[in-house]
Amino acid sequence: MKRKTTILLTILAFFAVSLQAQVIFDPATYPVDSLPDGMEIVNIDGTKYLKATLNGWNSSVKIYDVIIAPGHTRMRTEVKLDVGVGGFTIDQVNTFLKLTSPGWNELIANGQGSSSEFHNRTIDGLSGGDTIDVFQFAGQETQSWGAVVGDTLYVGKVVAENPVALLDPLLVVQDSLPAGWSIVTIDDEAYFQVLLNGWNSSFEFYKSIDSTMVPENVKAFKTMAKYAVGTSGFELGVINTFIKFSDPSWTEVVAIGAASSTEFKKYNKAITPGSTLGVFQVAGQETQSWSAVVGDTLWVGALVAEKADSIKISSEGDATTIETNGGTLQLTATLYPMDLAVPSVTWMSSDNAIATVDEAGMVTAVANGDVTISASAEDGSGKKDEFMITLSNQMVMIESIAVSGAGDATTIETAGGTLQMAAAVLPEGADETMIEWSVSPEGVATIDAAGLLTAVANGVVTVTATATDGSGITGTADITVSSQNVGIETMNSEKLNLYPNPVKAMLYVENAGSVQSMDIVSLSGKVVMSISNISEKMAIDVSKLGCGVYFIRAFQAGEVETYKLVK
Repeated sequence: MKRKTTILLTILAFFAVSLQAQVIFDPATYPVDSLPDGMEIVNIDGTKYLKATLNGWNSSVKIYDVIIAPGHTRMRTEVKLDVGVGGFTIDQVNTFLKLTSPGWNELIANGQGSSSEFHNRTIDGLSGGDTIDVFQFAGQETQSWGAVVGDTLYVGKVVAENPVALLDPLLVVQDSLPAGWSIVTIDDEAYFQVLLNGWNSSFEFYKSIDSTMVPENVKAFKTMAKYAVGTSGFELGVINTFIKFSDPSWTEVVAIGAASSTEFKKYNKAITPGSTLGVFQVAGQETQSWSAVVGDTLWVGALVAEKADSIKISSEGDATTIETNGGTLQLTATLYPMDLAVPSVTWMSSDNAIATVDEAGMVTAVANGDVTISASAEDGSGKKDEFMITLSNQMVMIESIAVSGAGDATTIETAGGTLQMAAAVLPEGADETMIEWSVSPEGVATIDAAGLLTAVANGVVTVTATATDGSGITGTADITVSSQNVGIETMNSEKLNLYPNPVKAMLYVENAGSVQSMDIVSLSGKVVMSISNISEKMAIDVSKLGCGVYFIRAFQAGEVETYKLVK
């Protein structure tokens, strides 16, 4: 009987601690007489802090057997470091924090960069039932990783947090609740039971159990609530359950208003990470004049982070392949449970050179191969799913074109001279390697489909090779053209006589007996007409040519003479 009584008392003692705020160390209440030498409690802007002159690894305070409540896996505090005679700059010193159980057994420890401004520090790894016996701290220099002596560390209240619980009735002391509030147990779960009093049903929990900072990986919260109509005078169907979090200054952080239920029902809402929560307000809001009722009862459970349990990717038509060039496949990511407040995901391709995926889950083929598409939940849960797709029949597109002249020549220095241009296409395995040639500016040179560049006038011309595979890839080279004689005024007019010029339909040519062939070329360098059947006197029908300036190139005795023609 004595053994059973001892066990019972131990269990009761444990839960008595669990029902309190999980304060590990509070400078405002810590017995000053128990502080080691070199430490004191100071007041900074109305908040109490431990001020400790660091003494290597020997700086610590005794914790009086705090037992960590279930689910409270994170330690949080506020610290800053002032450099003193330690001999290191603040950038060379990490602030080191550690909690140990009796016997100096390490529970959690962490060293992070220091700051001369107060900032929050969190360490994960606590477990429910851990007994905290010592809180150790140090300034650890990052050269030989020793602990400094002579710098000053300020430490605020140290608390244990449940990373997923924003407010849990299990950890609230009944005496800290306002009038009309109580804590009850239903089916082994703790709930706030609130006799509603209009908009005045609020719990300023920051005054008794400290404020709560929404963790960076929490994007939504949820709770279970049910409603019982009392003396308000309204039927359940016209009353919304209203739930609201504000910061300690009563600035709204998030609010929910949704239909009430006599059975426990989930209420959830997106919340901003990093927000500070200090006030919890509830109400029954009737939907006629939108006022808050008096006399009904609301039960609200723990308000915890809402995160996905799992995620599943599916495809349109259950397809796992893309077999058309540049084809697409729509993927859909379903998060479970399906009523999450933040159901969005981030899509990613394992290899964008094989396939890309947009923010809506549309996969676009790029090359042949296998690719894994992943969808990651954006609610901080870390849940992720992957989907493999096999791609075939994809065209290998041109990625680059290098343009050069024969023999790496970059000039044409003879009248009417030519230069064979070449285009080197990469990758070597490109499916379509055809290119189109063009030149600019107009009137300096012409180029044919085979890349033969022919001088027309003095100047610098840019030769461009454009891929025809739809990739839009181009390559260019600049060629300098000199020693050209352009215009009929500089030609030997005794050899060819062109009239009328300007011309409308028929162009007459005389003195052409020694000419082997003639080309009519546009200003863009394109050959628009070739004449090979030459006679001493001849007529050329140019009626189908558009109005503009052209050049006639006359090939004779291995030379080329150029004439200007206006239509």
